[in-house]
Amino acid sequence: MAKSSGDTSKLELVELALAGIDAQIKELTDKKAELMALVGQAAPAAPKRAAKAKAKAAKVVKGAKVSKVAKVAKVAKVAKSEADADKKKRVFSAATRKKLREAAKARWARAKEAKTE
Repeated sequence: MAKSSGDTSKLELVELALAGIDAQIKELTDKKAELMALVGQAAPAAPKRAAKAKAKAAKVVKGAKVSKVAKVAKVAKVAKSEADADKKKRVFSAATRKKLREAAKARWARAKEAKTE
């Protein structure tokens, strides 16, 4: 299937957005290191696991014949899953889950009631 010109512009927009985000991240990282130096702390090193996963994903994606958007999405997904693996899972108590469930039911009931009016 041939690509339309709309696909190309979307791809370019995504690439430009990613480049802008990378620039902002670099700028903020530099500012953080500068402020930490003022306080007297050493700048923390990037997590090794996330960096390795990102590099590995980029390598895997380069070898495959995939569109650029799919490559970007795959690299982002792998990096995010590795970052999420480092986070501790939040666990709610049974009472909290019950309150959340009841609140959701009440919201849906209000929405349904408003829709019928």
